Amino acid sequence: MILFFGTLLLLTIPAIGATVGLASNAPRSTTGPVPPTTHSVCKAAAGTNPLFDAYDPVNHEVYVPNLNSASLTILNGTCKLVAKVTLPTGAYPAAAGFDPENNHVYVTDAALSQVYVFSGTRLVNTITSSTFNSPWGVAFDPAISNMAVANYGSDTVTFIFGTSVSFTTTVGSGPYLFAYDLTFGRLLVTNFASANVTSMSGLFPFLQTDNINIPVGTQPAGIAFDLANDYDYVANYGSNNVTIIDSTGGHYGSVTVGSHPFGVVWDQAKLSVYVANSGSNTVSVISGSSVARTIYGPSGSGLHGIAYDEATDQVFVSGYTNKEVYVYN
Repeated sequence: MILFFGTLLLLTIPAIGATVGLASNAPRSTTGPVPPTTHSVCKAAAGTNPLFDAYDPVNHEVYVPNLNSASLTILNGTCKLVAKVTLPTGAYPAAAGFDPENNHVYVTDAALSQVYVFSGTRLVNTITSSTFNSPWGVAFDPAISNMAVANYGSDTVTFIFGTSVSFTTTVGSGPYLFAYDLTFGRLLVTNFASANVTSMSGLFPFLQTDNINIPVGTQPAGIAFDLANDYDYVANYGSNNVTIIDSTGGHYGSVTVGSHPFGVVWDQAKLSVYVANSGSNTVSVISGSSVARTIYGPSGSGLHGIAYDEATDQVFVSGYTNKEVYVYN
């Protein structure tokens, strides 16, 4: 399993997804195209293969898990290194998520199948459970104040309250990353291996009879909720596009982006969705249902994870291939 995770992110997959026609009530672009951005505000060194980062709005810091160096890089809003934390030997830290209930940051370990809990730069707990199986994405469910952990290896999602496991529910194949839809109060997880998104009741996610499996593109990875138009944006790694849905199963079209999109984040100041394209080393900025502009990252950077810093209105993007983190505005 360790070898699988180490190579998954470097796959070269042809575009095979279809584009869904726009519905009459589809979101529309609110801004016209602007010249592409070709530079970052700054860049910072990370560990080997930095992945899915998370923003801590209390300390105003970004946590970057380094998949293949068993470490966590912590940066401040000006892209300066705050700390680099070493994790146990053999760890594969994959994704980070912030819990506003306790102001802690949770980091999944895809190899050792455990979850680390950080307070600032300090590791305060390591959560182990038989329900963890190659945990990947991690995110907060505000309806029940639990952290949700996507178990890629068992097609389940485990919920954690503080440091205690609450329950586990079954979803699609290869659950990956999360978003919470505030409009319908539902938690969504992308299922990388089954080309769909499982939508769960945010308040009662253990009720599997309430689950909705929404078909999207090929190998869905990142997902983000757009508060401006109440839609969810799903990055399809295998079909080089972003599917626009709502958490009840409605389809509102798709947007062609760069090659092999991975991370997705919502910029609440610019009312835009940012998509990190790992194959083309670009970031697609989506406004409504079209790409408003393209940010060009360094050649060979392999942009993957992406997080939004609300304090500085900047987007942090991790370069999986070249061990760097870039900040764009």
